[in-house]
Amino acid sequence: MLTVEEEDSPAEVRVLLVDNYDSYTYNLFQLLAKQTRVHPHVIYNDTLPWSVLKRRLCEDNEFDCVVISPGPGTPARARDVGVCMPLLQECPDIPVLGVCLGHQLLAHVHGATVERAPEPVHGRTSDVVHDGSALFNGIPSGYGQGFSVVRYHSLHVREETLPECLRATAWVEEGSRGRQTSVGPEGFGAGKTLVMGLQHQTNPHYGVQFHPESICTAHGERLLSNFLRVVTRNERFKRLRRSKASTANNLEHRTGSPRSVVHPSLACDADNTSNSSGNNQVEARDRERGEGETTSGVTYDACLLDLHVEVIDGVDATSGVLTQHIFETLFANDPAGGSGRGEHTFWLDSSKTDDGRARFSFMGGRGGPLWRHMTFTLEESNRAAGDDDMQTYEHRSPESRGYHLKLAAKDSSGAVVHERAPVRVLDTIEGVLAAYTLPPHRPASVPFPFLGGLVGYLGYEVKSECLPDLPYLPADASRSGVEGAEPLAGFFFVDRFLVFDHLQGCTYAVALSTPKDGWKPHHVHAKSTGSSEDGCIQWINGISAAAQRCASCFATATQSSKPWRGMDEQKQKELLSESLIRLRHPQGEYRQNVSRSLELISAGETYEVCLTTALQRATAPNPLEFYLRLRNRNPAPYAGFLHLGDTVLCCSSPERFLRLDHQGALEAKPIKGTIARGNTPQEDERNRELLSNSVKDRSENLMIVDLLRNDLGRVCEVGSVHCPSLMAIESFASVHQMVSTVRGQKRKTLSAMDCIRATFPGGSMTGAPKLRTVQILEQLEGAPRGAYSGSMGFFSLCGALDLNIIIRTLVAHRGSMKIGAGGAVVALSDPEEEFQEMLLKAERLLRTVEEVESLPPGSLSMGESQG
Repeated sequence: MLTVEEEDSPAEVRVLLVDNYDSYTYNLFQLLAKQTRVHPHVIYNDTLPWSVLKRRLCEDNEFDCVVISPGPGTPARARDVGVCMPLLQECPDIPVLGVCLGHQLLAHVHGATVERAPEPVHGRTSDVVHDGSALFNGIPSGYGQGFSVVRYHSLHVREETLPECLRATAWVEEGSRGRQTSVGPEGFGAGKTLVMGLQHQTNPHYGVQFHPESICTAHGERLLSNFLRVVTRNERFKRLRRSKASTANNLEHRTGSPRSVVHPSLACDADNTSNSSGNNQVEARDRERGEGETTSGVTYDACLLDLHVEVIDGVDATSGVLTQHIFETLFANDPAGGSGRGEHTFWLDSSKTDDGRARFSFMGGRGGPLWRHMTFTLEESNRAAGDDDMQTYEHRSPESRGYHLKLAAKDSSGAVVHERAPVRVLDTIEGVLAAYTLPPHRPASVPFPFLGGLVGYLGYEVKSECLPDLPYLPADASRSGVEGAEPLAGFFFVDRFLVFDHLQGCTYAVALSTPKDGWKPHHVHAKSTGSSEDGCIQWINGISAAAQRCASCFATATQSSKPWRGMDEQKQKELLSESLIRLRHPQGEYRQNVSRSLELISAGETYEVCLTTALQRATAPNPLEFYLRLRNRNPAPYAGFLHLGDTVLCCSSPERFLRLDHQGALEAKPIKGTIARGNTPQEDERNRELLSNSVKDRSENLMIVDLLRNDLGRVCEVGSVHCPSLMAIESFASVHQMVSTVRGQKRKTLSAMDCIRATFPGGSMTGAPKLRTVQILEQLEGAPRGAYSGSMGFFSLCGALDLNIIIRTLVAHRGSMKIGAGGAVVALSDPEEEFQEMLLKAERLLRTVEEVESLPPGSLSMGESQG
């Protein structure tokens, strides 16, 4: 016989969490998992046919309750809710909690009216009054009493249409533009109220319109705990426990982690036909991966590399000017790397380090025998491969849809490298990293995370490998736009490089060598004979001496090591004639896209749309000179210069996408909210305060913070996801920005690439819910974004990674230039203000182009035909 305490304990409750393709589902998962030893099982709303799920719920009794997630769309549209509708109709004895869309569906199933709310409210808080029923036990009620909740909804349940079987249990009052009016502590005044909670009179079915899982909702964990206690007191739960008919002790449900990073699929019978894209599901491991084993199951004979690290005495890494001088002298002007243009070099450049946001910079050029240059491109499927001097291998995947993925590579001498056909970009990268290992014990004298591996970028279109059923390219992308675009991704495999520790002032030379005997090259290094220890030591000695000479010469110099070249009059005339910037979406069209986004927000299709465009010109400035000017004009903590031959990225990003250290700690630093710096100290401080207190910008930031918490929640240990900094204001050369920090601890069974699959692309460049909003963006933007909105950084052989968000970036590709820019559209957005914010973000880059090309200020303007 169970005691009352045992009956009330939620520890053994088996929760089925149905995801309506939302971006906050794993926040619910994390809160529920903290209270149950049996972690929730998560499926999409179309993963299983209803007949299969009904049997498992009602006959096999595999779950004690169901939580229906939020999601985009409307409860009246069957594809938006999937199996959730018959679940509420045909399972009257199974406890169900519906959140947001699930709440609306509960009302819709029983005949109540769900319609557009007086105004869309997304990422904003309201105080709630409730009736004290079971779901709200122990939670305060009334305005100013501490029960403030976050709302993400454009639709609502009209209370006067509720049938007798449903009753309202919670409300908010709406005032001007969705804010509360002044009311007393016992409840609300005479203003209009909206339903925030529902309960079925006889079935154990509940709904809440607000989001208990949001970081800014008070008592959210208590509300979910109350629901789990309702479950344990339910007669069905007691009956199953006492009869031992439940499968609560099934080891399949006692794994210490969710069964899939994206979503698990239940171990169904042969009649289970999944509608989910299996190609985009990341299978979590219930055991540690073996050495060289990848997520895709491919196993490599990993080669143990030796790590050689030497401190370069006399080279002060705290000097950003000296760091630039070293890059120019040793890499950019290296005859082996090109004609003073920095070809085949990289510089992950923490050019803004004064506030502790970034500590290390890394730079290098053509390296040793292991060095490789890899690019991934899309071409039309009927085009012949092998048209250039690089060995190519093609692969068609579901994501390509009319195009094939082409992988091309060269070694440090320019020789062709023989490779396998790439399955996908991320799988290929994972395979390269899995082919090598480093000594198991990290030297205590090595404080930096990059120990050799891959440096490069993932373009935005790699999203198709991380989100279900998305092509690489928008359906209406033009052929010319695809063929003229930069590669889908590009990387160097780096085996020799310099490291600058801006905190301690130390500079390091780092090299990797292979064993003398028994090394079997990975396919990317098929022609390599490896890198000897003697060769590494020789390189370290040579580069160290060269860096010391740079430091010595720099100390006696009175100016920068390289004067800026002037421009003759004829060249200036040519540039002026070509200086017109073409907007991919002219002003009227951009404003129309903002208006269309606002309409979709009002219809409940999305909460936030991160709309972008591109500023393009047929000619590009010298990329190296541009970047060196840019880093001085607009220093940034996650900046970088990446020269991949035909494609060059000149980036001054202030935003970190994702960092993973060798101990498994994950960090994201999303930015949402921008305002220009003031012309005087007083105006600057006033602008800073305006941004800090802006309802619109705070709602933008909160939506993305909750999205990033969700994405990290897919791969992190239960209870480890947290926000040490929420909506802080950080200042840069031209703008103030609102920045938050989200951290968590990666599960040991998952790899660095699993983290990318669960989080890419960064939510600050998509909006929420991520999948539906990305689909909307493809329709609105109509062209690939390319490198912009993707991520640049490194994947280290020690398992660490650090990637930025590619914003504030000029991309030079085959002589042309492109600058991406945009902003988040939310319910409070104004089309003209959004257009001006987009221009503000591009302004510093345009002024730098003018400076490099000696053009008069304001020369790079939009033509009237483009406005």
